Amino acid sequence: MNLNVSEIRRAADDAARAISPDLRVAGVVLSASGSEYAEVVFDIEACRNEPCRITVGVRRKPPVSALVEQFAARLGEHYRVHRAL
Repeated sequence: MNLNVSEIRRAADDAARAISPDLRVAGVVLSASGSEYAEVVFDIEACRNEPCRITVGVRRKPPVSALVEQFAARLGEHYRVHRAL
């Protein structure tokens, strides 16, 4: 069974908080009904080139803890690169 939007958002929120207080979940987009794929859009607050957004795609498979780890790894990479620009 695929994780629902609320579970995905909660995992994304947890990962964002662990990386930076400047990261916020802007939204979760499912690719299609019944699809195993979702994209999460993160906003970076106080960005010098607003709006600043990072999109991370993940599979919607449980457990939630694995999803948090995926978000943290991918989001962390994007965030470090973005902040260096």
